[in-house]
Amino acid sequence: LLEEITPYQTSEEINNIKNLLEEIKEKEKQREDLFNKAISESRFTSVSQIMKEEHKEEEEIKKDFSKTKEENLGIYIGVLVHGVLEKVDIQNYSFEQAKMTLNSLESTIPDIYREAVIKKAQDILQKFENSAIHNELKDSQILYKELPFTLYENGKFIEGRIDLIYKKNDKIVVMDYKTNKYQTEEEKQKIIQAYEKQKEYYLKAVRKIFPEEKIDFKLGLLWKGEIV
Repeated sequence: LLEEITPYQTSEEINNIKNLLEEIKEKEKQREDLFNKAISESRFTSVSQIMKEEHKEEEEIKKDFSKTKEENLGIYIGVLVHGVLEKVDIQNYSFEQAKMTLNSLESTIPDIYREAVIKKAQDILQKFENSAIHNELKDSQILYKELPFTLYENGKFIEGRIDLIYKKNDKIVVMDYKTNKYQTEEEKQKIIQAYEKQKEYYLKAVRKIFPEEKIDFKLGLLWKGEIV
């Protein structure tokens, strides 16, 4: 268009061409902004991220503070216990067997937390033996451990990983292990409520695998070996 501006054109024609150039530039900028926005918005999310969004206010309060030692311990305890329960034979579970598996995984925990994490993980794994959770599982048909899934919803792919799927009494059961610490009934109910969104997505995923089956969801509260 610049090449079209010649000394023989009137000032009005030149202004019209300049205005057209500005309009084109603006449209290009708008297209570029839209493109950048599109690629910056991930089409993938996770069940965990969705749960964080639900509790965004709490996350905003926490974000300016580094995690406390207790919070970090809780994270590593959860990782280690989940790792052990993924590897052991649940139906023939024994604490001694679990300890051997735990020992093989302990190097994954940072030195600063290792001793405390291993001690608490051992406490939890010892409670697991002959707990309500273990009694529920040892007579069940284990179908999947640590099953990854992806759902497509509202233009996004939602990813998650299910700790355990088993069959018992002609029903498919989805179980998620939780190592959250609690003492009172009120604290337990808060844990249950916190994972309602997780329950929703896990059931959606498993219904796609077993569309004709009755499906239930349970939390395995490992702190006291309870099922809810």
